[in-house]
Amino acid sequence: MYERIKSFAKSRNEPGNSNVPPGLLEKANEIGRIGVFELNIATGAVYWNNMLREIYEVPDNYIPDFESMLVFCKEEGDRNIMFRAHAEAIEKGSPFEFDIPISTAKGQHRHIWITAQPEFIDDGCHTIYGVVIDITGPKKTEASLLQKKHQWDFAEQLSAIGHWRYNVITTDFEWSDNVYRIYDFDIGTSINFEKYLTHLHPDDRQMVSDITEEFKRTKKFRKFKHRALHRDGSVRTVEMMGSVISSTNNQAIEIFGTIQDITDRIDSQKDLQLKNQLLTFTTEMTKVGYWQWDTVNNQETWSDNLYDMFGREKTGNLTYETYMEYVHPKDVDYVVAQIKKAFEDHEFPIFEHRIILKDGTVKTIQLMGKVFCNEAGEVIEIIGTCQDITESKATQIELLRKNELLNLSNELTNVGYWQWDTVNDVVIWSENLYRIFGRHEKSQLSFATYFSYVHPKDGDMVNQNFEASFKNKAFKSFTHRIVLADGTEKVIELTGKVIANKAGKIVEIIGTCQDITRTKRTEQELIRKNHLLNMAEKIAMIGYWQWNLTDGKIVWSDNLYRISDIEMGTEIDSEKYLASVHPEDREPLRKYMREILQTKKFERFFHRIIKKDGSIRTIEVIGEVIIGKDGRVTEIMGTSQDVTEQRMAEIKFRGLLESAPDAFVVMDTDGIIKLVNKQTENLYGYSSEELVGTNYFDLVPEDLQDLFLLDKERFRNNPFQGPIVPSTNSLYIINKEGNKIPVQISVGPVETAEGLLVTAAIRDITEQKTNEDKILEANRNLKESTDRLTLQNQQLAEFNHITSHNLRAPVSNLNSLLHLYREENSTVKKEALFEKFETVIAHLTLTLNTLIESLKVKNSTAKSTETISLDDTLKKTKEILAAEILNTKAHITSDFKEIPKISYNKIYIESIFLNLIGNAIKYSSENRAPKIEVASYNENGRVTLSFKDNGLGIDLNRHGHKIFGLNKVFHRHPDAKGIGLFLTKAQVEAMGGSISVESQVDVGSTFIIKLN
Repeated sequence: MYERIKSFAKSRNEPGNSNVPPGLLEKANEIGRIGVFELNIATGAVYWNNMLREIYEVPDNYIPDFESMLVFCKEEGDRNIMFRAHAEAIEKGSPFEFDIPISTAKGQHRHIWITAQPEFIDDGCHTIYGVVIDITGPKKTEASLLQKKHQWDFAEQLSAIGHWRYNVITTDFEWSDNVYRIYDFDIGTSINFEKYLTHLHPDDRQMVSDITEEFKRTKKFRKFKHRALHRDGSVRTVEMMGSVISSTNNQAIEIFGTIQDITDRIDSQKDLQLKNQLLTFTTEMTKVGYWQWDTVNNQETWSDNLYDMFGREKTGNLTYETYMEYVHPKDVDYVVAQIKKAFEDHEFPIFEHRIILKDGTVKTIQLMGKVFCNEAGEVIEIIGTCQDITESKATQIELLRKNELLNLSNELTNVGYWQWDTVNDVVIWSENLYRIFGRHEKSQLSFATYFSYVHPKDGDMVNQNFEASFKNKAFKSFTHRIVLADGTEKVIELTGKVIANKAGKIVEIIGTCQDITRTKRTEQELIRKNHLLNMAEKIAMIGYWQWNLTDGKIVWSDNLYRISDIEMGTEIDSEKYLASVHPEDREPLRKYMREILQTKKFERFFHRIIKKDGSIRTIEVIGEVIIGKDGRVTEIMGTSQDVTEQRMAEIKFRGLLESAPDAFVVMDTDGIIKLVNKQTENLYGYSSEELVGTNYFDLVPEDLQDLFLLDKERFRNNPFQGPIVPSTNSLYIINKEGNKIPVQISVGPVETAEGLLVTAAIRDITEQKTNEDKILEANRNLKESTDRLTLQNQQLAEFNHITSHNLRAPVSNLNSLLHLYREENSTVKKEALFEKFETVIAHLTLTLNTLIESLKVKNSTAKSTETISLDDTLKKTKEILAAEILNTKAHITSDFKEIPKISYNKIYIESIFLNLIGNAIKYSSENRAPKIEVASYNENGRVTLSFKDNGLGIDLNRHGHKIFGLNKVFHRHPDAKGIGLFLTKAQVEAMGGSISVESQVDVGSTFIIKLN
């Protein structure tokens, strides 16, 4: 690799090259990274050219010596080589060359090649000169090539591949190491065609010879296979590929190529074919199909069994969408989510879903798969299996359903199963039996374990029952008590079956154990409650009844006989019952009973009865309709209660409600209206029938719903906290006609026999609100009058100040001029003084006119307003100031989009625009053209105008307090009079507005007007 470089380096030392232009040599040094050095033996001086300094990475002022070249050597051995080479050059005149690694001055690792030639004068070495070439790059390339060769050799062994060359002329082969291994020759052995044939299978030797001759003849190589025979007798199958090289006279001179041992591949193919056959058979039996999805091109491949599973013909392209066409509509979202998860996690989840075939058949399938990604982590392929699990799923579901029903049945009925191996005394319990006995440890059980739970007082009875079972070979059900470890007593019922062997010996007893504790307690509780119910009926004057419409039989409780004053035990029918009813209520009662049979709904009703002593009692009847399978009423049952006293109290309560001055609404805690008075009907405009039964909160206006719901929650949390009045003065209702009525509402609890009720007192405060509004209006008018008087007083004080200040100077000036005029005798000077009189009088006249105009503006009470277009006003202002705009090249922009029009005094607004825009032009900067921006917008509900310019600006620290004063000017301008801003402020304030200014010297000013 370095031969050309070395020859070039040597040529530099050969005589006759001294005529090479220096520039060319330096360029060659730079391109080839060639450094030049010279060592003077006599003086020890060393010369390095620039490239050598760059190779060693030393600064320009670095002074090299012989030790320098040794210092930069990376290894101690390289320093010794360098030293010995120089010593032999000096002593014997021997030139030298070698390559070594070095470490530069900056710590960089490099590889250099050094060649040097000693020069002798008078039989002594005078100088050693030579070159140093940076070969770091080529050295790395050499190492890389060597590494790749090793990798190639390894790859050949790994893949059982070798490369070869065959010289047609000499019949000799050139093989890589792995070809020797493939043919079982010792590596390095000389191989010719005849020796090569000796290691081929005898049956293939002639074929290989013939094919070789064919290659020579046709000059074309075709891939072929043959067998190699190893020395241990094993046979390997190899495959050859290659190419033929021809001479210029079209004769084959060389054949080269690769060879691969494909024995394992062929064996694998045979094994794969066998496995494929087995797989096909297995998939048909297990109803499994295979699929492959190229996600990049959205192409799917299905196995034959998968086509059969989906009932699809093997035609057309398959895509993801093709598959999704079969997915059950209710499973689509689930399937999409699972596929998405596979793409996100790069792992395919196992999941099941349903498919619908074209003929409507529904199947359940299970998918399994594997995800493949590229180097960028993008999913490129998913492969997997699909199994039809419809039958197994159905069986599984049915089995689970039955197990769940069985477990549920056991839990609902508190039943457990037991099995007693009487020979070995081993007892087995079901899960539920462990729960019944409160036992957690599932250790080995015996009869003694069971008997340890038997209540002591029931032990003899239990023993007698089991002894009878052994004696009679039959198990008779019995009941006894058990005591759990925590002391809890339970009652259980045992049932069982005795199993005997062929000899008639009992070997096993199996059965069930049911916890009937609750049933026993319920029986006792029912007996106790029946006694309590009879007592409650007497106290509450209530009785229950039952009417069977199938046989017409009516059953009454004992207390109902007492309430109706009918002899207890008397057989009751409808006519006998109606005989006790008040004559006025009999027909309505008949009619109501017919409605119940027609509507099949029972609504509570009241009627009166007449007892034997002539007293009249009011009865409240509540019932329930029982409907048979044919949709007909089969039975009606209910209660009848003597509510005479309650009805009288209710009548009295209603009388109180009706006499109340405010509207009253009685409702339950959910807001359902139970009772209203007449004032409520008058206030809301709805009848009592329309209001009762509705939810009061449906009557609450939408914007007050949150407030009322909050108070509702407060009331529920503490109903006895006192009257609840919502914390707002803006409560109102909306009556039936849609009118708003201001109200005050107070809420309170009422405890009744039916439970807690809520009363709401609602007072119409329309008149009160009207009076409040009148008072507030009077207060507003009084405040406005006060503000107006205050403003007028301020304006009067301001006017007095302006008058005294602005008139005193010209009047004093006139007095002085008059005195001078009287004293002066010269006619010429008197004429000059007279001219000054005219000037002073003109200023005085202007001041007086301005003050008069200001008074007119401030005192005007009839300021006519009209709708004014701001664009039109600005246009008129531009027309008036056209000359000034043209002369100053002023640029005026506007933004009236938010508020294009205002209601204002036309003369005032035109004057305001003219004064503010005129001032912006008048006091513009000489350094830039005037730029004026006019805008209108809404700020906190007030129309606001802004006039912004880029003019001279005003020093507000110095002049801010007098900026709107009369005759106040802040810039030297021939037309400045100090009147415009004074009048503008007066006009704005006369319309109830305000004006302010923001300004910065040599930046500009912004006048902001807030209109009323």
